[in-house]
Amino acid sequence: MKNLQKNKRKKEKIRKLVEVWKNRLGLVNWDIQCLFKQEKSPKDDGDFVGIAHIVANTEYKIGTITFLPKNLSLVDDFAVCHELVHLLLAELTGYARANIDYKSHNMAEKWLTYYEEQCVSELERVIMRMYKITP
Repeated sequence: MKNLQKNKRKKEKIRKLVEVWKNRLGLVNWDIQCLFKQEKSPKDDGDFVGIAHIVANTEYKIGTITFLPKNLSLVDDFAVCHELVHLLLAELTGYARANIDYKSHNMAEKWLTYYEEQCVSELERVIMRMYKITP
């Protein structure tokens, strides 16, 4: 019972953190939902287990962040900011994915994912410095 209450408090803290960063990043017109369940990330290559991943529906401005229960203790400002920065780039990455010629570029999705993560990570670092948040 004690673990359930502790877990519930962690989840509520994460939801509040998402709201803070949603406002800081100007994503107030997005409906951002938080899920807490174990599932494989669409970007999981088997070697890396993330903290969370986000899926965006840019047409209806809906984002769903799935936090992995076993890694809730790792969720912090950096992780939440990182996932929400994906929403800022969602139109661009969605357009790129829709226009990839997969037949002639079998590595295109891997490269797109790689560069998306690099861009998101760099933007996250810039934003954290702007807010004077250090690891």
